[in-house]
This record gives sequence, structure tokens and C-alpha cells, in this order.
Amino acid sequence: MSRTKKYSRKKFADAIVKNDGYISAIAKHLKCTCQTVKNYLNEYPELAELKETIEIKVLDMAESLIRESLSNGDLDTAKWVLLKKGGNRGYSNNPLINISNNYDNKKIENHLHLQEKNIQNVQVALQDMNLEEKTILKKFLDKTKALNAKNS
Repeated sequence: MSRTKKYSRKKFADAIVKNDGYISAIAKHLKCTCQTVKNYLNEYPELAELKETIEIKVLDMAESLIRESLSNGDLDTAKWVLLKKGGNRGYSNNPLINISNNYDNKKIENHLHLQEKNIQNVQVALQDMNLEEKTILKKFLDKTKALNAKNS
């Protein structure tokens, strides 16, 4: 004997639209569990398709806001985009860890060798600095560290 469905497809579709396709929000709206929402989505492909369409629209809106923010010159958004999408151009919180799986061993060795050379160059430069230059550098590094902590 089949169970009677508590929610009509129309009521369920309305809940999907009103809650931007978020399962937990749909469940709260319908006063049911997340598992019930998932069961309906599995049972009714047209509801799952509606949910996917709504999710695409939400992502489009978010991307549109990011583009608008970039157009307005928002530095924080620009930094976020570079960290999220600019890894192949060297933008990362930690460049030593940001090595793509597409690199072969030789490229990895070259990358690490360049990092080691950069460290050596900095060490040599530090040795040649006078106390005033070291103080200025320390202040700059402290400010950079504070900004990075703020943006993390």
C-alpha cells in the first residue's frame, strides 16, 4: 500500500522557489526534515530540476554582484577573486602549497628552487641593511601581517 504524500508538488515547488533551493530552508518552510525534502527530490525529477535551476540563478546573482563590486573598485572583492580564481597566476595565501596537480616533478623542483633563491636573496639583503632600514621593514611586515589576519 502506498503512502499518501503530505505535500502537493505545487506546494513543494513553491517552497523550492521561495527558499532559493536550499534544502534546510525548504524543510523549515514545509515543517519537515531535510531527508523528506531529499526524498521528494529523488521521487519527482521535475522538482529536482526546478531546484537545480533556482540554484543556477542564485549563483548567477552572486557572480553579478561580484562583477559589480569589482567594477566599483572594491579592493577586498578583487583580493577574494584573485585568491579564489587566480591560483594559476600565483595568487594564493601560501604559494608553496598552491602547486597544481598539472605540474610534473621538474616544474615542482624549479618552483621550489626559485622559492629557495628568493629566501636566500632576502637573507643577503637583510644582512646588508642598517638598523633604520630593518626597523622600517619590520613595521611594513607587521602591517602586512595585520592586514592578512584581518582578511583571513
